Amino acid sequence: AAVKAFQIKAGLTPDGKWGSASQAALDKALTAGTAGAAASTTAAATTKAPATTKAPATTTPAAAPATAAAPATSSTFLPAPAAWVKSLQQKLARLGYFSGPANGVLGPVTQAAIKTFQANASLTPDGKWGPASQAVLDKALAAKTG
Repeated sequence: AAVKAFQIKAGLTPDGKWGSASQAALDKALTAGTAGAAASTTAAATTKAPATTKAPATTTPAAAPATAAAPATSSTFLPAPAAWVKSLQQKLARLGYFSGPANGVLGPVTQAAIKTFQANASLTPDGKWGPASQAVLDKALAAKTG
């Protein structure tokens, strides 16, 4: 969502894919000193948000914590990677559901892993992490290590 928002602001086709045109627009924004858009896009491009980022006050997270990604606008920044998401990514990877970098970003790859895990656990595969998903994950990890 942040990439699409930046692409719209930069006058690019909002396809949500980071390519050479998006990078060129980011470089131009950084050179021009538009820090709000540049910081948001840099975080989206590298999946590492600066330590000074803040979540917008109106964020409605896909999962319980307020660190879920929200669309970026000229006055918002991407939230910092969440420790709970990184831990979840690592645990899902141990069970073979997640193969991306454990970066703390609740993006499409992580949500796809969550949905697959939920479907295999006979839970509603909605991509949202809650107590039922956590309980099944805990049991699966205990069975794998025990």
